[in-house]
Amino acid sequence: MRYVAIPCSILRHLRPYVLVPFLGLLALFLAYPIFMVVYASFKGGPPGVDTPFSFEGYTRAWSEWATYKALITTFALAVPRVLTGVIFAIFATWIITRTNTPLRWFFEEMIWLKLFLPILPMVMAWLLIAGGRSGVLNKFLMDVLNLSKPPLDIQSYWGVIFYSFMLSGSFFFLYMAPAFRNMDASLEESSRVSGASNIRTLFRITVPMMMPAILGVTLLVFLFVLSSYEIELFFLAPKGAYVFSTWIWWEASKIPPDYPSAMAMSSVFLIFVAIVIYLQSKILGGRQFVTVTGRGFGVRLLDLGKWRWAAFAFMASWTLVGLVLPMVMLILGTVQNAYGVLGSGYTLDYWREALGRPSIIRSFRNTLMLGFMAASAGVILYGLMSYIYIRTRLRGRQLIEILSWVPRAAPGVVLSLGIAWAALGGIPGLDFLYGSLFLMAAVILLEATPQGMRMMNGGMVQLSAELEEASRVSGGSWSHTMRRVVVPLLMPTLLHAWLLIFRGATSALVVLLFIYRPSSKVLAIDIFERMLTNQPQQAAILGVLLTAISMVVAIVARVLAFRQRRSLEIGGGV
Repeated sequence: MRYVAIPCSILRHLRPYVLVPFLGLLALFLAYPIFMVVYASFKGGPPGVDTPFSFEGYTRAWSEWATYKALITTFALAVPRVLTGVIFAIFATWIITRTNTPLRWFFEEMIWLKLFLPILPMVMAWLLIAGGRSGVLNKFLMDVLNLSKPPLDIQSYWGVIFYSFMLSGSFFFLYMAPAFRNMDASLEESSRVSGASNIRTLFRITVPMMMPAILGVTLLVFLFVLSSYEIELFFLAPKGAYVFSTWIWWEASKIPPDYPSAMAMSSVFLIFVAIVIYLQSKILGGRQFVTVTGRGFGVRLLDLGKWRWAAFAFMASWTLVGLVLPMVMLILGTVQNAYGVLGSGYTLDYWREALGRPSIIRSFRNTLMLGFMAASAGVILYGLMSYIYIRTRLRGRQLIEILSWVPRAAPGVVLSLGIAWAALGGIPGLDFLYGSLFLMAAVILLEATPQGMRMMNGGMVQLSAELEEASRVSGGSWSHTMRRVVVPLLMPTLLHAWLLIFRGATSALVVLLFIYRPSSKVLAIDIFERMLTNQPQQAAILGVLLTAISMVVAIVARVLAFRQRRSLEIGGGV
């Protein structure tokens, strides 16, 4: 969909040159860290140290078989991870939006909740459940079936695929559900009248009609898989297996760190991601398939008959295995006398000790502060970018849209390295920002810019310029119109964006790996360090705290979304 600028007399006195400083700052914020990744790849030392330019990093990085192996592993794992997520999402979305399966609404809420849960605590839970001989489920199966070896191993390639299946399925559902709901049911009904079964209709009619939406979100998930980090680090690295993101981290974190190799691999990684982004733009052709309309097609839910209980069992099994089981095990892990041993007795002593530690209280406080800073600044920044791009005809505003896509080319670990280099080895005088919550909030905003801009655009295009014109005719200034007209009408979008940015900031890990100090640790980093130093009980407690924050945000976001949908339905019926 192409956005059309709406003439607004409120801004008629502005001239194109007013965008120059704004675009300059925006380019510095969005593109400079990416440039520093490429720049640093030709330097021979760490950030902040003046070293000559050389190709040493490229030579060393790409002369090792381990680099190629990590790259091959990344793409070899990406295909089954994406395919399993697509298959689950097609069935789950069809069941929830198009059939009469019992408790459809409940399963939809569980999928949303799964999407909001932070990755690291869930990784911990699955290590507790199926982590080799120490896994609770493995111990149980070995005792009951008299096995000599654990039947399950989450720390494997299959473990990565399984966890990604659970996670990416939720991500697919988020983007595919609106398209499924708004699809005209007449063709499906014609297919069934012609004698086709429900499954045949699904794959011959429904799926082909939804293929543009499916292809679009498939490439989005593929980008997510390429930059995934936490799952691969704790499921594969202990076995000596790496994907490209964890291999970059290893090169930059080992003692002594090999920054030239890490930055050389990062700059090449940018090319791979840019190719995927280009393919996505060519396939989608600039269109959007996630729509919110006030008036849709009539949808008659498909009566599955006795098969509705099979669909119910499918969704119930996913909810139990993908959500309930890991959350229960994570909570149990915090109160066990011996971590991972169900019969060892239970105690709250670990909670008392953890909540009494100043370092943990500081991490919790930093997490909330980082969330509030990033969310509040993000709403203002993305709102301003969207307003200029959508609502004005100023020359040069198209650059805002172009610049907003730049951060997508950098996976989280690459972006973190770029920011670290920009702060320590880039513009003089910025080194004081290194390790501050301010810089951490900036990198979160940088990573979230593509999604934040799209979300604001979606709300902005629904506002008619007539409301602003009425305010101007009544004597209202631009600031008065923004404060009394635009902001109140955009409030649902602003609140939803604020919550999503807050959730992303509080659970962020990979983009903060190279830019934090001990005094600016947040819960995700604290969990990460305790997992690496074999402190599972303390890590589990922090994981429960982080999960609780995410759950609260998820519930509030769903309530706001429900109220907004109700208001649209009521407004459409008037």
